[in-house]
Amino acid sequence: AKAVGCKPSVLLDYCAPFGLILLACVRVGCFISGCCGALTFWYHENPIVLPVQLFEAALDLALLEWCCLTEHRRFQQGAVFPTLMLGYGSYRFLLEFLRKSANSDGVFTNSHVCALACAIIGAIWLVVTLKKASAASKKTK
Repeated sequence: AKAVGCKPSVLLDYCAPFGLILLACVRVGCFISGCCGALTFWYHENPIVLPVQLFEAALDLALLEWCCLTEHRRFQQGAVFPTLMLGYGSYRFLLEFLRKSANSDGVFTNSHVCALACAIIGAIWLVVTLKKASAASKKTK
């Protein structure tokens, strides 16, 4: 990051929107190829498979909008990527309940654990970043 001339947190903020676009495209690709299983419900002997991949792609794009609005309205350097981690981890954790997973030993799968870890790390990182920014703005006043 030093070769680029900015802090790693700022570099991650610049990469965050592209990461969300990439995730949305990957999920649409998963839907088209049918690689990720989802829960199937039966309605009058007709199977209805939830398009969880498309739900996630829509949420990725909604989070992209949220990150861009947050950056535009209340720009706080270093806060966009932790916002992405918190948002993505949160909704991915919930969406995992709608997926059909073969590696579940209990209520939670490995994907649940990873998503929850992502959300917790993002929340802590965001709080620390905002506290540092608040302290820095009080010093300058």
